[in-house]
Amino acid sequence: MQSRHCEVQLPTEAMEQFQRSVNWSASDASDQANRLARQMALQALLNYQQGGNSALGTYRDKNHPAAVAETFASLLSRSKALPVYLPELREYLLNYPKADSSGIQSEFFWEKVNFGLKPTLRMVQAIIYQGRTPQQPAYAVAVKQLYASHYFESALDLTVCVRDAQNPDHPGFYLITLKDRNKRALPV
Repeated sequence: MQSRHCEVQLPTEAMEQFQRSVNWSASDASDQANRLARQMALQALLNYQQGGNSALGTYRDKNHPAAVAETFASLLSRSKALPVYLPELREYLLNYPKADSSGIQSEFFWEKVNFGLKPTLRMVQAIIYQGRTPQQPAYAVAVKQLYASHYFESALDLTVCVRDAQNPDHPGFYLITLKDRNKRALPV
């Protein structure tokens, strides 16, 4: 399988395994490829659950390697508010699965999104953080991209529910949504 004909992007090691493991001249090559892709996706998730960001691998776009852990850390470093207002969530995002998870719930799911020339399949981790004090945001929901089939370096969508402390007689909140990406269109 030539990378210029590839319909999905994979870390370098996974691409090499994929090329070796499918008999591309067999009549059921597409079934083999789909079966292997499902197995590799599950294994990638299990690896992440054990090893965190560093287990997400390195992608190569020609001669430009992109280590997912580094691009994600770079993305988080741009946020000046996260370490101040949500330090536990920031720590969890950077150091999962070793970070303290009290007050945090985490789920994994797949989604198909259209934000480019063709549909993109993403594997994400949804993280729900609940503030412990009235001074902290009431809730924050982070959606961390672990894998994307076409556009990848890293992505984080963060929605924060902040209490309105200015008017205690009429309690309310502000809902703030931030979307950040280290994105490079990879060849498909």
